[in-house]
Amino acid sequence: MTAQSLPFAVNDLTLAFHRIQYLGAMAEPEHRYIEHWSVTAGPHDIDGEIAEQVGTADIGIVNVGAALAAGHHPIDALDEWSQDLVDIGNAIFDPNGEYSEQLQDWRGGFPLLGDLLICDRITLKPRFRGHRLGPLIAGLAIASLARGCALAACIPAPIEGDLEGPARDRAINALQRTWASIGFEQYRGNVWLLDMGSQPYEDMVTGLLKRVG
Repeated sequence: MTAQSLPFAVNDLTLAFHRIQYLGAMAEPEHRYIEHWSVTAGPHDIDGEIAEQVGTADIGIVNVGAALAAGHHPIDALDEWSQDLVDIGNAIFDPNGEYSEQLQDWRGGFPLLGDLLICDRITLKPRFRGHRLGPLIAGLAIASLARGCALAACIPAPIEGDLEGPARDRAINALQRTWASIGFEQYRGNVWLLDMGSQPYEDMVTGLLKRVG
């Protein structure tokens, strides 16, 4: 399938946002400081509904300030989500739950204030791959949910198959290039960050909106 053979125009792509709240989990304080969002992407029909699912994005927002005010370390919220995401927390938070001095030095010494957005998983149906729809969906989902966030974070890693050795390395390198294409930068290990107050973020939003304009 070539880019010209997509069965819809890119500007017909629609994102549907669903917030997931597990009421039974509200009894646990750690669950109160993280928002889970499921984003579905696809072309819309004449009623504005998604006619066919093209891809999905799973995104979380950690309410850093609210967690700290209640006496909880933000990593506690990540630990309730997945161990992989604890790696993000360990990379960016200090023992007190504040954004670390090393992170603030990395972004030029400016203080960080705001929540943390985490891109947990982006998927595309196989027949729609090769058209750069993944970065488009991820970038626009981030831009839509990022209000009040200081950073977006991800760990580029394959989620399908059982890859090992050089094949896994190639898959990770390809995913890193994808995230870099929308402004993410490697911070520590395989933790990649996007500074929501930076020019790369503004450039990403501008570029994506031009593509769908």
